Amino acid sequence: MPPCYLGTPVYLRGRSDEVFSRPPGTGPQPRYGLTHILDGGTEAIYQRALVTGETLMVTDRLLDLQVKQSRTLGTIAVVSTEATYRDGSGDIVAHERSQFIFY
Repeated sequence: MPPCYLGTPVYLRGRSDEVFSRPPGTGPQPRYGLTHILDGGTEAIYQRALVTGETLMVTDRLLDLQVKQSRTLGTIAVVSTEATYRDGSGDIVAHERSQFIFY
């Protein structure tokens, strides 16, 4: 797999969420009452190389949620998450920390 590829696990045009790329009904689709989103950065730590064609399971958890006021954007929500990727044997292959800014 290309370096840093943990991005779009499943994307079905017209059937997937346009922001989070998940099929409908596969997990929460947080918007926090706000309409726009910015990528606040992503950091990936690999335990081993990824293999083309392997199936990975991912567990996401919320690390932090802060509501702030911006002079230009108004109310913003800064959301920090951590994802753990496991292979078919249950071994961890990667950790990914991400930050999203909703406004």
